[in-house]
Amino acid sequence: MLLIKLSRYEFRRFIRYLFGMLILALGSVVAIKSGLGVSPITSLPFGINNVTNISIGTASAILYSSYVGIQFVILKRDFKKLQLLQIVFAILFGSIVNFFNGIININFNNFVLNLLLLLISFVFTALGVTLTIKANLVPVAPDGLVQALSQKYNAPFGKIKIYFDSIVVILSCSLMLCVKGGIEGIGIGTILSVFTVGKMISYFSKEEVLE
Repeated sequence: MLLIKLSRYEFRRFIRYLFGMLILALGSVVAIKSGLGVSPITSLPFGINNVTNISIGTASAILYSSYVGIQFVILKRDFKKLQLLQIVFAILFGSIVNFFNGIININFNNFVLNLLLLLISFVFTALGVTLTIKANLVPVAPDGLVQALSQKYNAPFGKIKIYFDSIVVILSCSLMLCVKGGIEGIGIGTILSVFTVGKMISYFSKEEVLE
């Protein structure tokens, strides 16, 4: 009887994680469609897509898988084998991003509507991250890397997260500037996301409805 209960519990965690990933991917794509700036988590894959023929989803899968390798280098013996699941979920996340990016075709020529779309993307992103965290399975690869850095340098997760998001945005801008001589996709929405989504995650994390 205990085994059945545990099995159901693990199943619920898995479903919660997948649903969180689905919402997170949707939030990332909605931010792109707003035209006001991609989310930090998608900024570097977007930059890679901008200068190559690699889709945003595929670039995300490749990049996030490399984040897991960096985690291994940072944590060494403290790296748990379970964390390798991040690679599987990175590939799945990339596929979901490609799917949403292909079927969602929104093109508002109105700043207010685009701003509303951006705010909706913030909610989706924060909700998606919160659900994956509460599933207590493995973090999404970018957050896994932030956790590893936080553990390594004994620094608050939130502080490292802001540094990390800022660095990947800078890398994305640098890549596009060097290859194409201009920057696309990075805007006010990207900057707002760095300082807004984290607070939303904190709020959702306290809500019992997500338990």
